[in-house]
Amino acid sequence: LMEEAKQLGFTILIHSCRTSSELNSPEEVKQLTDQMRQYLIENGVQFDDIFLSDKPFAMMYIDDKGFNAMDIDGIRNAIHTAKRR
Repeated sequence: LMEEAKQLGFTILIHSCRTSSELNSPEEVKQLTDQMRQYLIENGVQFDDIFLSDKPFAMMYIDDKGFNAMDIDGIRNAIHTAKRR
C-alpha cells in the first residue's frame, strides 16, 4: 500500500505521539525516533520522514482517527482517487 502511494507521488510522513517532546526528554525523543525509524526500515515500511511536531497538515491520515487501518481496500481506493496538488 505504501509503495502504491509512493508510485502515485505521495509523500509519506510517519507521525506518532510516542515521540512527543511534551511527554519525553530530548534524549528520549531521539531514542524513540531512532527505534521507530529502525523498526520501519526492518519491516520494509516505505516512508519519507518521521514527523515529530504537531500533526502535519495532510490530504489524508491513515490512523485510528481517520481511515480504519484494517480497511486496506478503502485506503487503496482513497489513495487512487485523491486529488493531488
